[in-house]
Amino acid sequence: MERVIEVFHQKPRVAIVQPLICDYDNPLRIQSTGLYCDWVCNFKGADQKAQENQAILAPFGAAFIAKRDIFQRIGGFDPDFFLYGEEIDIGLRTWTAGFMVMLTSRAKVFHKGGGVTPKQVLRGYEYHYNARKNQLQTIIKTFSWKMLPCALIILTVINLLRIMNALRFRNYNIIFGIMNAYLYIVKNLRKLLKKRYAFQRIKSERSNTQKSGSSKTSLATVTIGTLSGISKLD
Repeated sequence: MERVIEVFHQKPRVAIVQPLICDYDNPLRIQSTGLYCDWVCNFKGADQKAQENQAILAPFGAAFIAKRDIFQRIGGFDPDFFLYGEEIDIGLRTWTAGFMVMLTSRAKVFHKGGGVTPKQVLRGYEYHYNARKNQLQTIIKTFSWKMLPCALIILTVINLLRIMNALRFRNYNIIFGIMNAYLYIVKNLRKLLKKRYAFQRIKSERSNTQKSGSSKTSLATVTIGTLSGISKLD
């Protein structure tokens, strides 16, 4: 714990710190050095070569520590999320509010994986319903108006391909999961737009703050790492 707290003291803009997460059954195997996502919020693990202190887009949900005041300011966990992608939502909101998410390899947590999501669940209804629903919610809440239509179109095309592939194998759980995710978005669009408005206010506050100074590490710097790796901080 002390090594995580040190990071907060060293860099006041840090809002969330994730320790290095290792496999409980094989302690030498690194399970997570943080999370990234592509341009339509398909989340993925980061490069497993951990540096001592490095910026990450989002923490892995198995273990992280957040400053309570900042976590509450950005809205905390979205109660309309249930598993799969909630960390990406938190990470995007943290960076956009002008704060940082970091990994420290000097602290370790040992995590026994598979308790929440056994392999059979990944092929089932619950996974595809929650994962696709949460992707859509994150995009609608956080993406700029300029990027929003593009991201929604690309994600919808990807989901149509997933449905076509599921039809080949007669996996109707995947099909109904994806379709119901879109139905949820339509039914709750008004609530989502209210969340988007609240999020845009945080972005506006950050823009006003940055007019009085510059920031070394930006959301753009970290999101570029979604495909190329992790950026080390000064």
